[in-house]
Amino acid sequence: MSAIAVDAICGVNELVQILTADLSSLWPPTDLGGHAMIMTAFGGLGYYLHGIEGRQNELIAKKKEQILQNRERLSQGSSKGDDEE
Repeated sequence: MSAIAVDAICGVNELVQILTADLSSLWPPTDLGGHAMIMTAFGGLGYYLHGIEGRQNELIAKKKEQILQNRERLSQGSSKGDDEE
């Protein structure tokens, strides 16, 4: 494992520990406000992750179309160059 990966893992670990210490009063949620915060956070994350595959497929389809257009344009340009010689 590279040194950069180890540093990144250590940094994430420290961040999680800091956030855990700061949010320890919210978990487990003992009041209505804590429940609302956690429901909002996990609901937002779930909403984002639910549509991510569709968005990725759209981006991939657009990129494939762009690549095919570029290949076609380049092949037409090279065939014109072959005719001149």
